[in-house]
Order: sequence, then C-alpha cells, then structure tokens
Amino acid sequence: MSAVKQRLVYCSVAAVLTLVSQLYPNSLRTSQEGLKLLSGYEDCTLSSYSDSVGVPTCGIGHTKGVRMGTIATPEKVAQWFVEDVLEAEQCVIRYFNGAEMPQPVFDSTVSLVYNVGCYGTRWNTKLNKPTSIARYSQAGDWMGTCEHLADFRKAGGNVIPGLVNRRAKEQAWCLTYRQ
Repeated sequence: MSAVKQRLVYCSVAAVLTLVSQLYPNSLRTSQEGLKLLSGYEDCTLSSYSDSVGVPTCGIGHTKGVRMGTIATPEKVAQWFVEDVLEAEQCVIRYFNGAEMPQPVFDSTVSLVYNVGCYGTRWNTKLNKPTSIARYSQAGDWMGTCEHLADFRKAGGNVIPGLVNRRAKEQAWCLTYRQ
C-alpha cells in the first residue's frame, strides 16, 4: 500500500493578521509587534501537515482538534489564531505575572507560550519544579524573564536552529522594555 502525500495549501500570515484586526478588533492584549513576532516563525497553511515532532497542525501553528486532512479558510485561521493567542495570554497573566509585565515582555512571553504551551513553559518536568522563566516572571524580574526565553530551544529533545532564531528574536523584543 502506498501512502498518498497531501499537498500543502499555504496562506499569508499578513493577510490573516489583517483579518484578525478587522474581525477581532481590541480582542488581544498582545501588540501588533508581538503578533508579528509570534507568527513570524509559524507557517500559515490552509491544509494540515505534520510538524517537526509529528503533531497535526493547520493555520498559524494551530493544533487543537486538527487531524490530517483538515482544510481551513483564512477566516477560520484568523479565528483559531485569536483563540490560541488568547489562551497563551491567559496563561501568561495567570502564571507569569502578566498583568504587571511591560508590553514587550508580555509579547515575548506570549510568543513563547504560544509555541511551547502553558504547562511546558511554566513547569520543568525533569526537575519537578517551576521553570526559571516562571520564577523570574513571578518575582517581577523582567530582565531575568527575558534572559530565560532562550531556555526553550529544543523540540523532541534536540536543539532546533529555527527555535534558536525564534528565541533570539523574542529575547531582542523582550529587552526593548528597558528603553
């Protein structure tokens, strides 16, 4: 039996961000710069694909309920994106002292949580304790928070060059809070 390879149908991140601003104005605390940062390392697809660790993904990094063969419209991708960013924002507010964060720190931490997930960002399962970024953010140490964004550069146990680059961009944006 031969496997049939699905053809990926791409969408424009910029077009989806425009739809987000039109369809969901003032729905997110994350700034426009933060949304660009967050989405800049994600593919935008209208058809599902298997990500680098085998998770079915569609839209802009959306995984909830996605199965191989899922097809979406740009409007659906915008809806998923807002839902996923809101979930990441709520995590940052609840577990990372997000209500007190300067905007660039908030944006960068939301980008990290969007990419890694809430639990994985706040709890180190190997050491059975909160992550460094969780401890620094809860203490209101924004410099420490920014410095520890780089801790999350692995997927499937391997350092991934794309994650190294993503964390460097998040960290650079995060550190603009000092200006």
